[in-house]
Amino acid sequence: MSLKKILSVIALVDLVLALIAYFVVFYNTPGTYVVANSPLPTTSTVLSTSTAATASGTAPSSIPTSTISIGSGSGTAYDTEFTPPYPLNWQESGATISVMGAALQGNQLTLKLAVAMGNAMACIPLNLRMLVDEEGNLAAPLTPQFTFPETDSCNGSPGATYTDQQVVFGVDPTAMPFFFTTGGASNIYFEVTTSSNNGLAVFQPSANGQ
Repeated sequence: MSLKKILSVIALVDLVLALIAYFVVFYNTPGTYVVANSPLPTTSTVLSTSTAATASGTAPSSIPTSTISIGSGSGTAYDTEFTPPYPLNWQESGATISVMGAALQGNQLTLKLAVAMGNAMACIPLNLRMLVDEEGNLAAPLTPQFTFPETDSCNGSPGATYTDQQVVFGVDPTAMPFFFTTGGASNIYFEVTTSSNNGLAVFQPSANGQ
């Protein structure tokens, strides 16, 4: 066989081998495509999980909290009036005292009280106190006493009801919620904090502290 024919055979064999290699590489069966194992589905799953967690409503912002801005001073104000039945009532020296409303302006918290007298004239002491620390220390209000119009003192007339008796406490508006005790024989503990409708709420903490 001549050299020319040998070279032609070798070239033909090379061409056949090249064609075989081409078909093996670029025309593989569908089940062996590496792209089928792409990480894209995994990434999509992670994004979906994140979105579901956000939509679940478990974010801390869903928990009611104070909306007071530090440094806002007297520019931040709340003023809430309650309708009967009032959120808190207690007995004091023959009278029934109820919380009719609450207001916060700057560093002053005002509790608006109604005092319904019993059947006899009596001096109704102002025993409300605010808890100022975890040791149980108490602070008296800036208001020294109840002052009823007929006597200009703490002595109320039999059967009379005195509304909008304002009792003012000095507070740090960024330290909400505030905790109080009615003192006296009732000694009921209650809390004042912001409500879900951007007002103030007054309530007794539950037995488990929640």
